[in-house]
Amino acid sequence: MARGAHQRRLVAALVGLVVAAPGSAAAVDEDATARTTDRGVEISIERFTPGQRAIAPGQEGPRHSGSSCSLFPWIFDPGTAKGGIPPSPGHRRFIVICDDQPVGTRWVGPADPLAALAARATELAALAERALHEIPLGGVSIGHRPEARALTGVPTYVWVTGYDGRPVTRTVRDLGATVDVRITLQQVIWDFGDGTPTLAAGLGEPWPRRSPVRHTYGTSTPHGHPATITANLSFFAEYRVDGGAWQALAPITRPAATLLEVDEVQAVRRR
Repeated sequence: MARGAHQRRLVAALVGLVVAAPGSAAAVDEDATARTTDRGVEISIERFTPGQRAIAPGQEGPRHSGSSCSLFPWIFDPGTAKGGIPPSPGHRRFIVICDDQPVGTRWVGPADPLAALAARATELAALAERALHEIPLGGVSIGHRPEARALTGVPTYVWVTGYDGRPVTRTVRDLGATVDVRITLQQVIWDFGDGTPTLAAGLGEPWPRRSPVRHTYGTSTPHGHPATITANLSFFAEYRVDGGAWQALAPITRPAATLLEVDEVQAVRRR
């Protein structure tokens, strides 16, 4: 969320805090309460691993207060139980980030003291999603060698053109905040259009280098029906607000395709 003076601040009182690496909030559970004070909204979170309390009752560690905290919608796989069961259809789960570190997750519903802050966090995440789909990748396409027609039994070398594999960042300023969106290439799934299994590889390398992404066709293509070579580029996506910690967005895929005719090589014996 934006951290300007016009924003309400979250003051976290962390009880029995177990420091976690970024992205590990899904591996823990917590008890959380919240109340409104003259300083804003105060959150009390008790962290424990499933089935085992991190700190025994009466042996609590030091309390930490005054942390700068934010809420972010928790992105998890749709249709799975990874996010847990919401208390009601109106609840949504959020990651609580304090001093750029995740400290737990919390369900927030319409009547929750954090509802207004959660609504703003959701608006900013939606802004990031829109910016994500506007990230330009240029004219991504597929190059191949041979350039015209491939031959059965002879390797065809392929590569992606128009994108060099480096992370791409887009920045938007709206809703009183600065939102950075970044995508990072995870893998490329190649389909050579002849019914063979897909290949998980990289972008390949352009000719005259011998691309590590190659395929040998076993049969020719019918006349007028070339093979379709497809490269699906999968990206890990994330965003941050006002220079804070990066948070996950749903991954995206960008496709590229080209057509290639394949001729069959036949040996001819002359007497």
